[in-house]
Amino acid sequence: GVVPAQAQEHTRAVLATLREAVTPTEWLDMTAQLPEEYAAVSARAS
Repeated sequence: GVVPAQAQEHTRAVLATLREAVTPTEWLDMTAQLPEEYAAVSARAS
C-alpha cells in the first residue's frame, strides 16, 4: 500500500494523463461519473 498523500499524487498523475488524451467533452463526461471525493483531485489535473 501507499500513504494517502502518495495515492493522491498517483491519482493526479493518472488523471492528468487522461486529460491530455481525451477531448474536453470526454473529460467532462468521465469526471462527472467519478465519486465526489475525486473532484478536488480531478480539478487540479485539468
